[in-house]
Amino acid sequence: MSRGGRLLALAGAILLASGCSSGSAATVAPGCGGGLHGPGGGTPHRQAAAATAAAYLRAAASHRPTTSFAQPGNAAACTALHTLAAWLGRVPVRHLHVSAVPVGAAGAHGIAVLATLHARLGHAPGTVSVSLGQRVLAVAGGAHPRVTNDLSAARGASQDGLAAIPDATYLVGRSGVVVSAGTPASDGRLARRVMDGVYPRLARSFGGTRLPAPLIVIVPQWQIAEDVIGTQVPRYDAGIEYNGIVALLESQWCCGPVQREGIVVHELTHAAASGLVGGPRSMVEGVARYEEENWDAAHGAPLDLSSLAAAYRHGWSSATSWQSGLDLWYDVSGDQLDLRYLDGAAIVRQVIAHSGLAGLRRLAKALDAYPSPYYPVGKLDRAFRRATGETFAQAAARAHAATIRSAG
Repeated sequence: MSRGGRLLALAGAILLASGCSSGSAATVAPGCGGGLHGPGGGTPHRQAAAATAAAYLRAAASHRPTTSFAQPGNAAACTALHTLAAWLGRVPVRHLHVSAVPVGAAGAHGIAVLATLHARLGHAPGTVSVSLGQRVLAVAGGAHPRVTNDLSAARGASQDGLAAIPDATYLVGRSGVVVSAGTPASDGRLARRVMDGVYPRLARSFGGTRLPAPLIVIVPQWQIAEDVIGTQVPRYDAGIEYNGIVALLESQWCCGPVQREGIVVHELTHAAASGLVGGPRSMVEGVARYEEENWDAAHGAPLDLSSLAAAYRHGWSSATSWQSGLDLWYDVSGDQLDLRYLDGAAIVRQVIAHSGLAGLRRLAKALDAYPSPYYPVGKLDRAFRRATGETFAQAAARAHAATIRSAG
């Protein structure tokens, strides 16, 4: 369902069920015992209610007291608000954006406010923006409105983004933030160490210094990754990068510590190069695999290129792979997909050896100047010649020869 459709459906549900509460809590939060009473003063103005809800959420996210914005009337409501504030307080929010909309009644004298949350995390200026889901807050108190309850569960508020992993652990690094849920703590520490060690150089190399810092999310299931990212993702890889968010699937993120680190490098390269590298999928993935291979080799685990060398000897065509600018590039057998990744890196390596990173950046711009679902060899040749002084065929021939030579 689209966001607009979900908002309309949720608003309708709230209007029909104007007296819902969050229900009784299994435990009572500290300070939520007896003596509680909700605010009087009748129904607040709708926009004042929305502003109060937004102010409450910003206070909770910035670790400021929320008492001047909240007045729950019973232990269950108090506990619900305490749970919400405690969760927001655990998220290392740098900047919180709240869109608060009054959507109906909440009891006899209350207004239900739907708040949609997005945040940048970590050190200033913060990571790429990520959803924190939605909340429905009850606001009452007439001319002095106060938040009285969190009705999110009862009203069916969307729990996407980081709200999908409420028990996540957050590790703030110098270069971004790592979020892990249901995975070993050592995975988060490994990802943060690699990110802090490699991302600044990647950003300088590929023009990503003006981009927001990356956010790495480590989860046990792809469905959780999709809930966090907000879009469907392919299920055949251990990792994916989407708009600066790197998702790693713990169960497929495998094969030894160096290789696991290399996968982090691969996906962070996508994040750093997202504003520069487009065009053929072989270019996009080739740059990321090139950095991954360099990391693996520098840490004692060089990649075996014998399969690519054998394919080259038997006439495997680099041009066929480089002509695709669509995600259909990935829709081949596993063995063929591996060859496409390896071939992309092999040719990127020759471009850098011949023309340096500056030549690679020129090539990326030349290929991305005319985005296309298909890149005929003539178009590849023109872009390569403009950026490096040699044709695609010449770069590919050198990549073939170097790979066969290295494989022995």
